[in-house]
Amino acid sequence: MKKVLRILLKRSVWAVISVFFAILFAILAVAKDAVVPHQKWIDNYFGVRRTFLVNDDKKDDAQAVDTNYYPTKYETYGENDERVVSELVKMQNDALDASKRVNDEGMVLLWNKDNALPLSKTNENHVSTFGVHGLAYDNNGTWIDNWIYHGTGSANIDLRKNVGMVEENGLNIGPRLQLSLENRGIEYNQKLIDSTWKNLEDKSTPNGYEAVQTGAKRDRKEVSWQLLQSDTGNKPLTEMKNTYGDAAIYVIGRYEGEGKDVKDKLNLTAEEKTVLKGLSDARAAGDVKKVIVVLLLPNPMNMKEFEEYSIDACLWAGYGGNTATEAVCDVLWGDVNPSGKVVDTWAYDANSAPASVNYGDFKYADGSSIYNGAAEHNDAYVAYQEGIYVGYRYYETRYEDSVIGGRNAVSNKGTVAGNGNWNYSAEVKYPFGYGTGYTTFAYSGYSVAEKGDDYEISVTVTNLGNVAGKESVQIYLQKPYTEYDVNKGIEKAAVELVGYAKTGELKPHGREGDKQTLTITVPKYEFKTYDSYGEKTYILEKGDYYLAAGSNAHDAVNNILAAKGYTKANGMDADGNKALTHKITYGRDDFETYSVSYNSTSLGYEITNRFDDADINLYEGTKEQKIKYLSRNNWGETYPVTAVALTANQTIIDALKLNKDVENNAEDKMPKEGDANLDVEERVELKLIQLRGVPYGDPLWDDLVDQLTYDELIGLLKGSAMPIESIAAMEGSVYDGPCGCRDDYIGELDARCAFPCAPIVAATFNDELVEEMAVTFGEVIRQHERTGIWGVSSNIHRLPYNGRNWEYFAEDGFLSGKMTAAEAKGIMSKGVVVYNKHFALNNMEINRNGVNTWANEQTIREIYLKAFEAGVTEANGNGMMSAYNRIGCTYAGEHKGLLTDVLRNEWGFKGVVASDYPDREYMGKGQPKVIARAVIAGQDEWISDVVGNQLNTDEFKNNATFRIALRESAKRNLYVRVNSCVVNGMDSNTRVVTIMPEWQKAIHTAEISVGVIMGVCVLITAGCWVFRFFDRRKNDGN
Repeated sequence: MKKVLRILLKRSVWAVISVFFAILFAILAVAKDAVVPHQKWIDNYFGVRRTFLVNDDKKDDAQAVDTNYYPTKYETYGENDERVVSELVKMQNDALDASKRVNDEGMVLLWNKDNALPLSKTNENHVSTFGVHGLAYDNNGTWIDNWIYHGTGSANIDLRKNVGMVEENGLNIGPRLQLSLENRGIEYNQKLIDSTWKNLEDKSTPNGYEAVQTGAKRDRKEVSWQLLQSDTGNKPLTEMKNTYGDAAIYVIGRYEGEGKDVKDKLNLTAEEKTVLKGLSDARAAGDVKKVIVVLLLPNPMNMKEFEEYSIDACLWAGYGGNTATEAVCDVLWGDVNPSGKVVDTWAYDANSAPASVNYGDFKYADGSSIYNGAAEHNDAYVAYQEGIYVGYRYYETRYEDSVIGGRNAVSNKGTVAGNGNWNYSAEVKYPFGYGTGYTTFAYSGYSVAEKGDDYEISVTVTNLGNVAGKESVQIYLQKPYTEYDVNKGIEKAAVELVGYAKTGELKPHGREGDKQTLTITVPKYEFKTYDSYGEKTYILEKGDYYLAAGSNAHDAVNNILAAKGYTKANGMDADGNKALTHKITYGRDDFETYSVSYNSTSLGYEITNRFDDADINLYEGTKEQKIKYLSRNNWGETYPVTAVALTANQTIIDALKLNKDVENNAEDKMPKEGDANLDVEERVELKLIQLRGVPYGDPLWDDLVDQLTYDELIGLLKGSAMPIESIAAMEGSVYDGPCGCRDDYIGELDARCAFPCAPIVAATFNDELVEEMAVTFGEVIRQHERTGIWGVSSNIHRLPYNGRNWEYFAEDGFLSGKMTAAEAKGIMSKGVVVYNKHFALNNMEINRNGVNTWANEQTIREIYLKAFEAGVTEANGNGMMSAYNRIGCTYAGEHKGLLTDVLRNEWGFKGVVASDYPDREYMGKGQPKVIARAVIAGQDEWISDVVGNQLNTDEFKNNATFRIALRESAKRNLYVRVNSCVVNGMDSNTRVVTIMPEWQKAIHTAEISVGVIMGVCVLITAGCWVFRFFDRRKNDGN
């Protein structure tokens, strides 16, 4: 017995056990605190909620209040009710229908030689499908689907979640080209598919949908023509020649997404060139009748290399989501006449854009002293030296100047795809707004009438062909480029899109319904220009303005040139139609009308420079480092040749420091707050739900916020997921968009839809259709039990290089703004908060975390803010997400000129501004002064709880300026929350109860249990020492 006792009380054993449990206890203690900033993400993953509604006072039916403030179209049942599935199927079908219609009108037919398309279902129904991204392969019962339906990153939609619903309910939710062919009775070359799979270098993805989460969603190396030729087992090319030669459909794709730009992906790969060369030779030999290329990428490819091959037709399909292959096949076989228009200029080589010179990884000379961490690019910058000349604004303006003559427009500076002097036709393949189809249209009866604050344009569109189709009419404005502009550094493009409208389906020519008269309204405020260096506000100059209709931007320029008397003899590439233009002459300068806000909610607020700190030529920190912005006054002299090189002087270094003082104005008085020592019943008279529908400026909002304690006000900074029990403010739940609701956990009964990518949406030029799709998007968000979405995304395609361009609409701010407004309105109709992102100037992924972005005021306002503005002024948007980048040296979420002066005071925004994922110090992680400065600047919440207890110190509690801003932030947060679906099911008798979810209880329980065990082990270890001590003494005594 003594022997056993000695073994059990062996000190070394219990010491090791004690150390083990001590380490485990420390790990759990750290984990308990570490999960706090991420608890809502973990809640999402496990599908749990921590707040619940309790209604204390049950009213009879006569007194009952309908609290379904934002109803959904579909019935809701208990979780285990079988009827749930049928409702989800209805919703999914509606979402798929809307998605399909957007794809139908958004895909763009780039060329169609000799009417190669549409194919005949009776005579051209044996085809061969080439390309690894067109591959759908049944690998022993597991489908490999390489069709690219969406990009990568936080906006991913994982379509695997739909698989159960597909099998049970027969929905074709995934893009599978071969299945779409079978649905139309089209026979395809299975030997070619087998050969492609056999020679596929990367077979690592067991399921195409699984690729989203495994990280395997990436470009596959193309199977070369030589490998297909050498496959003597399948003989795929012989099969094509003998049986499946009606058409070769070659799918070329590129994965794009968050965190990586794609400059290196816009050219054809060596393997793709072998396939195009092989197909061209096969076509010449008669082995295949037609070669059709389908492009799966959101950005324009460099088109010069395509000229070398015999391609009959090319369809840009973008990323089409669930319904992509169905839509593509409908276009190829003529069930749909494509009517999409490109939303970017398709150049022969994207490097011909002046912005390309200043796109990349640029670091300050002597910038090592401001490098604060591996993930924070404090020493990185980018300069928008091209100014307003982005996309068509550059190409079309330089074209007009080359026709008119002068301004050094034909200098060889900027010649990339061509040779010698600059030539538009050598640099541009397809202009902005271009798209062809299976019929042609004529415009007539063009007229412009002044109607109050607007110009009303009327134009009749007639279908001249024998196929029904739709047409988008585009209206462009030309402003006069004056001597004042030259002297003050103002730039003006040859044309700017200011309006558009799309016809319904016009019947073939000669039938009733073959024409339609469209009315397009252009507000007069579109005529204004921002004067950064003179009046420092919006101005309207005297001179001749032209409103021109066109089927694309280049048509509009040619029409204006024709109105000025120019022809092909002057160097135009086509004669224009002056009948589609209207000249408006202003006889005097007007520097006052647009110098104050014209928005009804902020009427009369002074508009002036807010971004001098972002202009290299104005900022104190760059006063020794001036640059020349690109100017049409002299193209050759100002065209960027080398990237802007900057040195970080002391002013820049100081501006980038994180511990700068927090503003504390002496004249600001400490506001009222709730007494934390009082019970809730004594402190609270108003509940949040009582202010639903109360205007933001009503004094009741101040009364409500007066009730909140300091800790409750701070809690609201932690995002919409933070409930406030005292005023019954229910938590919200927000997740990633913008092209569908991405979730890590939804539940078994999922009805997920990947909507078409943003460029496809914009290419429809159909606001009404987009809003209809957005309503179904709102329904999907609600089905996911979300109350908000991080999207719509409104950044500009500065270049085709941005890996996230698939989330953004276009190179043009006007079109992007209209799409932003349409999507936001549709989603918000379901009570969902839409966080329009990424505000602002977040136009590349390189160094996106903290990169210093330099641009002048005119460029910022006219190019990069315009889309966001429409989301506020036209859609009454209720949310905004600030960007990762800095504007100048100031984090976007800390830029008062952006978030308060422009967004709120000029545009009248009453919504909430959230951070992007704030895991960086410059965004507030571990930096309370950054958070306080951002609150004062106008940021309202951080989407992950980095706030914590950082602000619970006298430094912030006693800062009146911060406290006033904190109250306003709380007011905005609560205003948005109560006017959203968050409050569905609530009335004045509703309480909000918060509980700790099981996963968090488990951590706490484990910590306590391990702590107890550790304590016992320590006591036993100590007992071992005592036992050994007395045992030794006893032995020594013997």
